[in-house]
Amino acid sequence: MTKTKIIFRADGSSEIGLGHVIRSLALADMLNEEFECEFATRFVSDFVSSEIYKACSYLHKLPENDNEHYDVFLSLLTGNEIVVLDNYFYPTEYQQQIKDKGCKLVCIDDIHDKHYVADVVINHAPGLDKNNFSVEPYTKLCLGLDYVLLRKPFLEKPIAANKEIKYNKVFICFGGADKNNITLKTIDSIESIQEIKEVNVVVGSSYQFHEELNQRMNKYKKTINIFKSIDALSLRQLIRDADFAIIPCSSILLEVISQNTPAISGFYVDNQLNISKSLVGKYNSINIIGNFNSYKITSKDIYSLNTDTLSINIEPQKNHLKNFLRLKQQMQFVLSEATVTDSELLFEWVNNKTTRENAFNTKPITHEEHNLWYNRKLSDKNCYIFICYIKSIPIGQVRFDIYNKECIIDYSIAPEHRGKKYSVPMLNEAIYKIIKLEKANINTITAEVKNSNQPSLSVFEQLQFHSLCVDLKITKFTKKIEHAKL
Repeated sequence: MTKTKIIFRADGSSEIGLGHVIRSLALADMLNEEFECEFATRFVSDFVSSEIYKACSYLHKLPENDNEHYDVFLSLLTGNEIVVLDNYFYPTEYQQQIKDKGCKLVCIDDIHDKHYVADVVINHAPGLDKNNFSVEPYTKLCLGLDYVLLRKPFLEKPIAANKEIKYNKVFICFGGADKNNITLKTIDSIESIQEIKEVNVVVGSSYQFHEELNQRMNKYKKTINIFKSIDALSLRQLIRDADFAIIPCSSILLEVISQNTPAISGFYVDNQLNISKSLVGKYNSINIIGNFNSYKITSKDIYSLNTDTLSINIEPQKNHLKNFLRLKQQMQFVLSEATVTDSELLFEWVNNKTTRENAFNTKPITHEEHNLWYNRKLSDKNCYIFICYIKSIPIGQVRFDIYNKECIIDYSIAPEHRGKKYSVPMLNEAIYKIIKLEKANINTITAEVKNSNQPSLSVFEQLQFHSLCVDLKITKFTKKIEHAKL
């Protein structure tokens, strides 16, 4: 059976570092058994190419020009792919162009500085919630450490943390580029701390200060080992061997945390601020010092470290795989507006025993009542009824009634297709469709569910609607729609 294709789009260079590429490849590595993973990027070194082919079957080399790469990437898409974007320069309009191709879209985010029309947004910084994001009602937010993007060696169970911290061996890594040469500044700042005997430094293929670093090494009294462009397994071993680490609040911090290694951390670019702020003062094993560009590490910073550990889920691939399989399922769905010929099918579904039990009016519906109601709805320009199909087989219906910019949802799954987890992806597709058709006329999407209808309550919770208990029998779910974003 042909696998669904995922195309990852990320860049890495001496200017922007390799963080976007590495974490996108971590996600690809989690998914490549179930999906055909390909990678599109502008800057290709031997190291980047070798890392891509460990997780992906194909590499698309894009033009390095700042503008040309946008259109070239769009030309690769047929509409049958899931696209993963990881960088800051994809505006809302470009996201919409990818969606308009028919693709499912996932955005990996750090700074949540734009409106997202993606189907899924991933931000693994702790401390964020949905109020930090501007997204569409169908967008699923995957936030926090339960959605951390770790490479496979870091998903293995870590060794137990030492009860008493030592200060003899330190691990230092400031990414693949480190264009401000914070690596050298950090080594200089810890040179006078006598307890530190050995320094293991990791730099990337884009690091531009090797000569300066090598010259300075001869002046140091400590043992300093330099490692360049090492693989994830070797990196994990260095982290495990260290008594503590000095690293930025980026993906490397999460890899260090996963191995129970205490760390001094901070930021040197804006996209690291969210993780930095969320961890300040919360854990004795993580000392957040501020801006590495201007801060000089002292012995006090190091001696304040302890060995309590931050709880981190080291099996995030289960959550990510579940979400991508849901997107794959959505790609099978076809939604068509209902016609007169669908009347009998909907009459059959509406009179199903379970459907009637979960309805506010539990009485059976007569043919005459149904026909009058259905004909009225078909002629109502403020009503949309969609039939959802998988391979030409009808599996459910979604109805939207629009009143004063409020869009009210009603849905049901065909009796023979219940229990197959179709509701969430079907409603996501339907919500996306109604927004495209009527966005200017809608500012809220609403549903009311009987409290005894646990499956539907769960559906709207998974769709991340806001819930309000109207009374003992009914819960009202709402989602706001953002305007003027495109």
